[in-house]
Amino acid sequence: MGKGQEERYQYLLSRWFTPLEARELSMLPRATPALRMLINERLDRRDRFERDASRRIARGQWRSADIPQKWINNLTAMYRKQGWCVLEGPRGQQQAMPKGSPNPWAMYRAIEKIAPAKGYVSPWQLRQIRKGSTRLEQGLVFVQQAEKRGGASLDQVAQWIREKNRAIKKARGDRKGQLTIERDRLVRLMEAGT
Repeated sequence: MGKGQEERYQYLLSRWFTPLEARELSMLPRATPALRMLINERLDRRDRFERDASRRIARGQWRSADIPQKWINNLTAMYRKQGWCVLEGPRGQQQAMPKGSPNPWAMYRAIEKIAPAKGYVSPWQLRQIRKGSTRLEQGLVFVQQAEKRGGASLDQVAQWIREKNRAIKKARGDRKGQLTIERDRLVRLMEAGT
């Protein structure tokens, strides 16, 4: 875990996220609209939980020592009720989370659908391609690296934009949407002057 990710991890823990949630979601920038919504929702949930817990402690139904486990139970119930649990267990390159356990990414994707995000592109739409088998994919790998460190020539980016536009005309369905996202990234890179 890098320094920035470690800081985000600690930040999420301080906002009442579980260690699993904090570990997974710390990969995202803190300014991500859906993550900001999740943080606000979690603070509200914890506030409601503490009010309920203090009433139950006053009535003798709970003990103070039970609060950490009750909080975990509260979150587990939320995951189950919302259907945010791991369905099949780890497969391929998925996170090693056992079947039926809370899945922070399912929660994130659900919130992401309602998060106000003008111009925001989901990390799910920007999954990095590790090896490119086609020229278009190889170009995307290069662009992803160039976005991180700078350095793609404007001629290269312009050529890739033309290739993406041709591919978009031929594509259908989800593939067309993915190519459009990739083309838009190239356009932004071009506008930034690389």
